[in-house]
Amino acid sequence: MKAFDYFDPPTVGDALAALAGKSDRVRPLAGGTDLIVQLLRGALEVDGVVDVKKIPELNGIVYHPGEGLTIGAAVPCHRIVEHADIVKMYPGLVDAVALIGGNAVPRLPSDVREVPSRIDDPATHGEGTNNAVSAGIPGGI
Repeated sequence: MKAFDYFDPPTVGDALAALAGKSDRVRPLAGGTDLIVQLLRGALEVDGVVDVKKIPELNGIVYHPGEGLTIGAAVPCHRIVEHADIVKMYPGLVDAVALIGGNAVPRLPSDVREVPSRIDDPATHGEGTNNAVSAGIPGGI
């Protein structure tokens, strides 16, 4: 895997600045599963990754009756299927998110499991290596 720059911007503006003018050579990292796999397999080469997971505005879930639902770009799937208003008002969305997340995302809020946070977790991956950390991504996926 080719080395790349890692950006951890605190605001949306900083994230946009890191992405500006870079075409597809700098990619945002929100969930990371697909991006990390493509990088590890050599299917994708980038010059940089912009980690947007810690930006507060991208991590919100807001439901207003009569107005609708807003889900931030960095909200993990497990938070969607655990959200009482989404489960009640948007069951189709819960089903779709469960499909996207596969076995890592619980289908019912009462069956909540922790999503693996590192690719070196032998209980979930059996690999014993943390390639994401060696790629410059702190803490893995």
